[in-house]
Amino acid sequence: PRPLTDVSIKADFAGDRVSVEQITGNYSQGNVRASGVLPLFEPLSPNDADRETPLQIVLEQIRTNLRGIYRGGVDGNLTIRGHAFNPEISGNIVLSQGQVILDPNSAAMQASTASQTSSQEQTFVTEFADLTLTLGKNLRITSPPVLNFVATGDLQVGGTLDRLRPKGTVRLKSGQVNLFTTVFN
Repeated sequence: PRPLTDVSIKADFAGDRVSVEQITGNYSQGNVRASGVLPLFEPLSPNDADRETPLQIVLEQIRTNLRGIYRGGVDGNLTIRGHAFNPEISGNIVLSQGQVILDPNSAAMQASTASQTSSQEQTFVTEFADLTLTLGKNLRITSPPVLNFVATGDLQVGGTLDRLRPKGTVRLKSGQVNLFTTVFN
């Protein structure tokens, strides 16, 4: 939702590949760095993969507000394989000092449902393969006004944006459930 600022790019475009020597920028009070190779249309062959590193992205101290989904800190290391029109994302993302919002009436949830119905028309498909989502320090899972929990855990995320397959354990350390006439802590 915010722009990447103070961007510096050193990259070569050679045929079907973008070879990124370095991309740096500031995003929402944090830093983004990237380097490696991203093919435009065809994935790296096994022979190329031995010589060329897939695109690596580092996120440091990002603060973000994805309305209706998540507000808080993001750190991580991502690897982008595949190609620009069918990226395969793996790595580790740590969410901390924030809040995951579970609200089935939010615009984000409705947009997700709408994207599922139009997924057959898409030619751009983002896949997740062994992406680890870590629920870090001081992370809350909320569904106002009913739920508010401090949570930890790790989720392995696979699938595509419209068909996510999370697998893992989320531990609710403390919190409350508000049943309007009774509050359980």
